[in-house]
Amino acid sequence: MWVSRVECPFGRRGRLTVTLAVGRSATAALIDREGLVFASRYAPSLVRRSDRAFFYLLLRGRLTVQGQRHDAPVALWYRESDAEGRLDWANAGEPLRAVELRFPLRCARTPLGQIWTPTPDVLAKAEAALSDPERVEDLVAALVRAELVRPSTAAAVEARYERFWRAVRPLAARVDLLGSLDQVAELAGRSTRSVARDLAAFTAAHVVPFESWRDGTRQFRLKLAVLGLSAPDVPIAEVARAVGYGSVDAMSRAFRDVGQPQPRQIRQELIKLGADLA
Repeated sequence: MWVSRVECPFGRRGRLTVTLAVGRSATAALIDREGLVFASRYAPSLVRRSDRAFFYLLLRGRLTVQGQRHDAPVALWYRESDAEGRLDWANAGEPLRAVELRFPLRCARTPLGQIWTPTPDVLAKAEAALSDPERVEDLVAALVRAELVRPSTAAAVEARYERFWRAVRPLAARVDLLGSLDQVAELAGRSTRSVARDLAAFTAAHVVPFESWRDGTRQFRLKLAVLGLSAPDVPIAEVARAVGYGSVDAMSRAFRDVGQPQPRQIRQELIKLGADLA
C-alpha cells in the first residue's frame, strides 16, 4: 500500500493525525484525534452516487447517527455517497481513534446501510493497523472472515506508480493535497499533462476516495475546516489559513456552495454537538 501521514494541530487542545494507506483492494484512513468534533452534515459528498462502500469503525469515542448515540466500538457500513452525503452522523472523543476503509462496491458482501457490531477479530486487527499501517491488509482479511466483504482479486501494488506517489506524499504530509496538479508536476519535475496521465492510471488501479483531483481536494479541505472550526480557541481566520483557504470569505463561499451555513454558525453547532457527546 502507498502510505502517507498527515498531522494537524488546532489550538491548545485540538490534534489530528491521519495516516492514509492507499491500496488496490481498499484504501484506509487511520485516525487519531483529540479536542475536535466532526459532523458529516457540514462536509457533504460532492459525488451523487459513488461506486465505493464505506466502512467506519470507531474504536474509541462516541458517535451519533441520525440523532441516536452509540459508544465505541461500533461501525458504519454504507455506500460512500450515502455515508458522506445523506447520513447525518457526528463523532467526538478524548481521544478518538477510528479507521475508515473504502472498498469497490462489488466487494460488499453484507448489505449496506447499517450500523455493524465489529467482531473481536476485526477490533484486534484495527488496533494493530492504527499502530502499523502495513497491517491494514490484515484488517481487510478480518472483514473477509466476518463476511462483510468479499476477497479481492486485485493485483499487488506496482512499482510504476512510485514516481506519482513520491510527488503526492509531501503535499499530503503538509496538508497541502489542496494544491493543484501543477504543484504535483513541479515536485515530480514533469509536465502537468504527464502527471494528469499518471493520476488517471493511479486512480484506475487503486481505490481512491474521489472522482477527480479537484473534487477530492475540495472535500478534504471541507472536512479539515469542519474539524478546525470545532476548536473554540482557534480564530476562524486561522482555521481558514490552516486548511488552505485564502480568507474567511473564501471558506464561507466553499460552505455556501455545498448548501451549508456560515463558519461562525457551524462553529456554534459543533461546540454544542461536542457538549452533547461528552
